[in-house]
Amino acid sequence: MLKCRTLVFITSLFIAPTSSLFAASPGEPSLPYPDDGCSCFPETGFEDCCRAHDKIYYRGGSEADRAKADRELRQCIRGKGHTLMGDILYYSVRVGGVPWVPTPWRWGFGYPYLSQRGYAAGTGTDNTND
Repeated sequence: MLKCRTLVFITSLFIAPTSSLFAASPGEPSLPYPDDGCSCFPETGFEDCCRAHDKIYYRGGSEADRAKADRELRQCIRGKGHTLMGDILYYSVRVGGVPWVPTPWRWGFGYPYLSQRGYAAGTGTDNTND
Protein backbone atom coordinates (compact mmCIF):
# COMPACT_ATOMS: atom_id res chain seq x y z
CA MET A 1 0.00 0.00 0.00
CA LEU A 2 2.82 2.41 0.79
CA LYS A 3 4.31 1.72 -2.63
CA CYS A 4 1.07 2.84 -4.35
CA ARG A 5 0.81 6.06 -2.34
CA THR A 6 4.47 6.87 -2.94
CA LEU A 7 4.06 6.33 -6.69
CA VAL A 8 1.04 8.62 -6.85
CA PHE A 9 2.67 11.36 -4.81
CA ILE A 10 5.98 11.36 -6.65
CA THR A 11 4.38 11.13 -10.08
CA SER A 12 1.95 13.96 -9.38
CA LEU A 13 4.80 16.23 -8.31
CA PHE A 14 6.74 15.84 -11.55
CA ILE A 15 4.02 15.62 -14.19
CA ALA A 16 2.18 18.85 -14.87
CA PRO A 17 -0.78 19.06 -17.24
CA THR A 18 -0.77 21.35 -20.25
CA SER A 19 -3.77 22.03 -22.43
CA SER A 20 -2.17 20.65 -25.60
CA LEU A 21 -1.17 17.35 -23.99
CA PHE A 22 -4.33 16.58 -22.08
CA ALA A 23 -7.19 16.68 -24.55
CA ALA A 24 -9.66 13.84 -24.11
CA SER A 25 -10.20 11.26 -26.83
CA PRO A 26 -13.69 10.36 -28.01
CA GLY A 27 -14.96 6.80 -28.29
CA GLU A 28 -15.29 3.79 -26.05
CA PRO A 29 -12.52 2.65 -23.68
CA SER A 30 -10.26 0.09 -25.35
CA LEU A 31 -8.38 -1.39 -22.39
CA PRO A 32 -9.79 -4.37 -20.47
CA TYR A 33 -11.61 -3.54 -17.25
CA PRO A 34 -9.65 -4.82 -14.22
CA ASP A 35 -11.96 -5.73 -11.36
CA ASP A 36 -9.61 -5.22 -8.43
CA GLY A 37 -11.92 -3.95 -5.71
CA CYS A 38 -10.25 -1.04 -3.95
CA SER A 39 -7.01 -0.55 -5.90
CA CYS A 40 -3.94 -0.74 -3.64
CA PHE A 41 -6.13 -0.80 -0.56
CA PRO A 42 -6.85 -3.68 1.82
CA GLU A 43 -10.16 -5.49 1.47
CA THR A 44 -12.36 -4.10 4.22
CA GLY A 45 -16.00 -4.76 3.39
CA PHE A 46 -16.75 -1.82 1.10
CA GLU A 47 -15.34 -3.22 -2.15
CA ASP A 48 -18.74 -2.75 -3.84
CA CYS A 49 -18.33 1.02 -3.31
CA CYS A 50 -14.89 0.90 -4.93
CA ARG A 51 -16.11 -1.23 -7.85
CA ALA A 52 -18.92 1.23 -8.62
CA HIS A 53 -16.40 4.09 -8.43
CA ASP A 54 -13.90 2.23 -10.64
CA LYS A 55 -16.52 1.69 -13.36
CA ILE A 56 -17.03 5.45 -13.58
CA TYR A 57 -13.28 6.15 -13.51
CA TYR A 58 -12.75 3.57 -16.27
CA ARG A 59 -14.86 5.58 -18.73
CA GLY A 60 -13.78 9.04 -17.58
CA GLY A 61 -15.77 12.14 -18.44
CA SER A 62 -15.87 15.72 -17.24
CA GLU A 63 -14.19 17.13 -14.18
CA ALA A 64 -17.61 17.51 -12.56
CA ASP A 65 -18.35 13.83 -13.31
CA ARG A 66 -15.17 12.88 -11.46
CA ALA A 67 -16.01 15.08 -8.46
CA LYS A 68 -19.48 13.52 -8.27
CA ALA A 69 -18.07 9.97 -8.47
CA ASP A 70 -15.62 10.74 -5.68
CA ARG A 71 -18.36 12.17 -3.46
CA GLU A 72 -20.49 9.09 -4.11
CA LEU A 73 -17.57 6.83 -3.14
CA ARG A 74 -17.17 8.68 0.16
CA GLN A 75 -20.90 8.52 0.90
CA CYS A 76 -21.09 4.81 0.07
CA ILE A 77 -18.18 3.95 2.39
CA ARG A 78 -19.56 6.18 5.15
CA GLY A 79 -22.93 4.49 4.71
CA LYS A 80 -21.28 1.20 5.61
CA GLY A 81 -20.09 2.67 8.92
CA HIS A 82 -16.55 3.61 7.86
CA THR A 83 -16.60 7.40 8.20
CA LEU A 84 -12.84 7.88 8.55
CA MET A 85 -12.04 5.44 5.72
CA GLY A 86 -14.58 7.21 3.51
CA ASP A 87 -12.77 10.49 4.07
CA ILE A 88 -9.32 8.94 3.57
CA LEU A 89 -10.29 7.31 0.28
CA TYR A 90 -12.10 10.45 -0.87
CA TYR A 91 -8.99 12.59 -0.48
CA SER A 92 -6.80 9.84 -1.90
CA VAL A 93 -8.80 9.68 -5.14
CA ARG A 94 -9.09 13.46 -5.35
CA VAL A 95 -5.29 13.74 -5.31
CA GLY A 96 -4.24 10.45 -6.92
CA GLY A 97 -6.99 9.97 -9.51
CA VAL A 98 -6.15 12.93 -11.72
CA PRO A 99 -6.11 12.08 -15.43
CA TRP A 100 -2.57 13.23 -16.20
CA VAL A 101 -0.78 10.83 -13.81
CA PRO A 102 0.12 7.56 -15.61
CA THR A 103 -1.36 5.20 -13.03
CA PRO A 104 -3.73 2.29 -13.59
CA TRP A 105 -6.38 4.01 -11.44
CA ARG A 106 -6.37 7.48 -13.06
CA TRP A 107 -9.53 9.15 -14.39
CA GLY A 108 -10.24 7.56 -17.79
CA PHE A 109 -8.04 4.49 -17.18
CA GLY A 110 -9.99 2.51 -19.78
CA TYR A 111 -8.07 4.38 -22.46
CA PRO A 112 -4.35 4.06 -23.18
CA TYR A 113 -2.47 6.73 -21.25
CA LEU A 114 -1.23 8.59 -24.31
CA SER A 115 -4.66 8.75 -25.96
CA GLN A 116 -6.90 9.72 -23.01
CA ARG A 117 -5.46 12.42 -20.82
CA GLY A 118 -7.75 15.00 -19.45
CA TYR A 119 -11.38 15.66 -18.90
CA ALA A 120 -14.03 15.16 -21.57
CA ALA A 121 -16.90 17.53 -22.15
CA GLY A 122 -19.81 17.13 -19.78
CA THR A 123 -21.74 13.89 -20.08
CA GLY A 124 -25.00 15.19 -18.70
CA THR A 125 -24.31 13.66 -15.29
CA ASP A 126 -22.47 16.67 -13.95
CA ASN A 127 -23.33 17.73 -10.44
CA THR A 128 -21.74 20.99 -9.42
CA ASN A 129 -22.77 20.83 -5.76
CA ASP A 130 -19.22 20.31 -4.47
